[in-house]
Amino acid sequence: MTLSSGCRLLAKQAMPELAKCVYRGGRTALFLAAAKGRTAWVRQLLEAGAEVDAIANVDDEDTPDADEDTPAHQAARNGHTEVLRLLIQAGANVDYQNGNGWSTVHRSCWRGHVECLRLVLDAGPDLELVDNAGGTAAHDAACYGHTECLRLLIDAGIDTAQADDDGDLPLHLAAREGEYECVRLLVEKSETSEVLETRNEDNWTALHFAADGKYLDILKFLLGSGADVTAMDGDGNTALHIAAIRGHTECARALVDSGADVEHANNDGETPAQIAANHGHDDCAKALVDTGAK
Repeated sequence: MTLSSGCRLLAKQAMPELAKCVYRGGRTALFLAAAKGRTAWVRQLLEAGAEVDAIANVDDEDTPDADEDTPAHQAARNGHTEVLRLLIQAGANVDYQNGNGWSTVHRSCWRGHVECLRLVLDAGPDLELVDNAGGTAAHDAACYGHTECLRLLIDAGIDTAQADDDGDLPLHLAAREGEYECVRLLVEKSETSEVLETRNEDNWTALHFAADGKYLDILKFLLGSGADVTAMDGDGNTALHIAAIRGHTECARALVDSGADVEHANNDGETPAQIAANHGHDDCAKALVDTGAK
């Protein structure tokens, strides 16, 4: 017997005991192996009777954001597709939500692990599950610009018209973060045009977010898709006011070209040109004045 084969034999014999071990923070050997993507170890630990859904109570620098994760959460989080496959085959609960309310679908979408998401979707997860902030997995995919994950979710039937606790749709988050491809996908896959006019708790539409972030490509796409340039937030600000506050001259021009009212005053009686001037954005104020604004 060679030294290496002897070591493998000893490791195999030790597996039943190793499978029962619980380390700091409630992490089992299976949890650690899954987190690191050790496929062979995961297979042997499962064969030795390791608890597939053992919950770790972890919140430390070594394993950030892992509070109450299962091994499947960690595999999905880190993109370990083959490990995740083994865990699902062993009966892992893909709908279990950790301390943050994240399921394995959320975990897969957070970092854009497309193949992990495919595996989880094949297992028939509940796509209506929301995290502690009221967000579905579509919110995660849209926010972080993971277009292919978002496409898979939409094709699987996730509701992209579901708002989180702040009233934000996935479209709002995609527009806020400047994720053009996600914005386009969400608008094109939407069954109605209402998604363009949906407001969050601040009464912002996706157009307000695009103007705020200086995302000219998104702003023009939304306008071309029928977004309402007259939509006002709770302070009476249209997207043109927001562009003026930020000094985004090109966004302001695009909004004016699409029919935005340069004379509309917000609840403080300020027009976009006045707001731009008050915020020291002289170029934007001049551009608006050149259109005839006051």
